[in-house]
Amino acid sequence: MGKTAVVTGASGGVGLAIAKKLKIDGYEVIAISRTKPQDFDYDKWLPWDLAHPELLTNELMEREIGDNVTVFIANAGILKGISPSKYTYQDIKLIQDIHVNSHVLLANYLAGKMKGNKEGRVVFIGSTAGETGHPDIMYAATKAALVALTKSYANIYQNDGLTFNCLQPGAMRTKITKSMPQANRDYLGKNILIAGPYLDIDMVVEVTIELTRKENRINGSCITLGNNAVWR
Repeated sequence: MGKTAVVTGASGGVGLAIAKKLKIDGYEVIAISRTKPQDFDYDKWLPWDLAHPELLTNELMEREIGDNVTVFIANAGILKGISPSKYTYQDIKLIQDIHVNSHVLLANYLAGKMKGNKEGRVVFIGSTAGETGHPDIMYAATKAALVALTKSYANIYQNDGLTFNCLQPGAMRTKITKSMPQANRDYLGKNILIAGPYLDIDMVVEVTIELTRKENRINGSCITLGNNAVWR
């Protein structure tokens, strides 16, 4: 059976970097993102918008993803960068759907297949915000949810050859913040101080890849990298 990996948010930033490294390591890569990954020799691109988890039926995933996935990187994410008073129900639902609901549906489907194959490595890309809180309250809340999911899945599948871990990077320079309106960046800057160097994406990739190795026995862990953001 060949090695196949699914990576969400694979069009740029951390997701694209992880997908490229998995490809170098010999995986067939299924990239999930709204926009087409550039400069990347992926094996299959699924233009799924994770803001609509109701579309992620088992029938769709069976047809487009199949049975042989051994690695799942749950990376897709957004940062609204707004104050609590500006959050609407639609904003709350959007970030929950992308960070949590869609990734749960994908993880449930893939874990079932991995269990049958007795092999699987799942990494949720969280954030230090899930531990420290964040001016964007729903970003923090949904990243914290990934911690609970990691520990829950790890216990459920601990005897089935699967591992589930969560990587919690600190502040990085990615397209998530670069594409944010200036007013939103100003709001975050008034509340959060970056007290150390921005985290190198290559470090996030390196640790993620180690957690995907077949030899990896770390399970149910939440690993913090570069805790460089503090409240003002």
